Amino acid sequence: MALAMIGTAQAAWNRLPITEARQFDLAEESIPGTELISSSSIGNAKALVSKTLMDDVNLSAGKSNATLRLHKQQNVSTIAFTNDGAEGGISITGSSDNKNWFNLGSAVFTGDDRVVQVHLATATAKYISLAFESAKGGTIRSFEIFGTSTDNDFKLVPTGEGEGGTSINLVDVRNSRPIYAFPTPTNMGELNEFHNKFVFPKSKEKYRTIVYDLGETRTVKYFATTYSQRPVRVEIFTFEELPEKKDWRGKLTLDPEIFNNLKPTAVGEDPKGIGHIKITPGKSISVRYVALRFEPDYQRSAAVSLLDFSLKDLVAATAGSFGIISDNFSPPPQARFAAVNDGTFVVSDVEVISLGNYQQVPNDGSNQQGGQQGNQQNNQVVENTGNNYNGGGFGGYYPYTGGGNGAQVPVNNDQNNDNKEKKPKKPKKDKPPKSP
Repeated sequence: MALAMIGTAQAAWNRLPITEARQFDLAEESIPGTELISSSSIGNAKALVSKTLMDDVNLSAGKSNATLRLHKQQNVSTIAFTNDGAEGGISITGSSDNKNWFNLGSAVFTGDDRVVQVHLATATAKYISLAFESAKGGTIRSFEIFGTSTDNDFKLVPTGEGEGGTSINLVDVRNSRPIYAFPTPTNMGELNEFHNKFVFPKSKEKYRTIVYDLGETRTVKYFATTYSQRPVRVEIFTFEELPEKKDWRGKLTLDPEIFNNLKPTAVGEDPKGIGHIKITPGKSISVRYVALRFEPDYQRSAAVSLLDFSLKDLVAATAGSFGIISDNFSPPPQARFAAVNDGTFVVSDVEVISLGNYQQVPNDGSNQQGGQQGNQQNNQVVENTGNNYNGGGFGGYYPYTGGGNGAQVPVNNDQNNDNKEKKPKKPKKDKPPKSP
């Protein structure tokens, strides 16, 4: 589905369509029980479950593999990652016990494929095995596994020091949504704006802008994003309240002119077109709305040039009179950044990282929701609790999977067992009338 936007850059923008539930990334270390359990010939394989997109996975030429354990049996449908120049193929298999494996899918990718996605066979699995065969080494990042579980199936729980948990990406949590994107992005297979992936077409517009509503006020430590490997300047704007107005139809709109009249919270520049950047404000900030404004193929500002960037492993530009902080990471020597610049600009991931640690805990009881929106809100596998479940619609293909277009109703085996044969009641005998 293409995103609907009306008007020009000077006209007010209309909000994106909002969905009640969106697919949730299951390769997420903040979910208790989700982890990397083995790997071979993969550098920094733990980053496969890390939600820090600056943390890359190194693939060397030849064969390599890794196995992930999900927090429970899950319906899985898609695997996706951002590619920094690796070339080769990937094969995915699944298992419920880490012993018996079945094929889920495979794909071949080139160094020009910025976002790689593999559509999987419909199946449930707790273990996911990844087998790479690289013709040329490179790096990948932002590895994700999607299925029928949605963000409504998880709740965000803060954790104290020593209690586990990790910093999380606030744009992925429940009730956080992209609400504006301009120019109109085009669809990219099954992965779209609700997976933080935006494909902006060739345009005469100077900027590519994305606005997120985090759902509530959150404390933010830093911002990061991956995008097409072209020189890019990124401005970050933050708001407690977004200056929206209603149009004649009563619909909320946003005037893009506000970004020309406000000083950005932070700015980052990628002059070499590495394709990813981390931007850290001078201090942690509390915000609800975050806007990222990308300027592809920008003219480097004189203020930043004065810092004399020499991108090695890490360059940090501390805030000066122009008020920016920018962190950049240079590519590893084996990576190939050969991308065709046809005017299309892809934002392949966005991070707004929390200050403090959290866990994404499965909602107890959420698996028993059904109704007309069951196939959208919850189709994940339910642990066998001893009850029988009547799955409706598309949920009946697995014994403990409900949802679809019908309700999941727990049946009490003690009180409502209609399968037992009932003995017929004996007819009452007529009693003789009493004597007067």
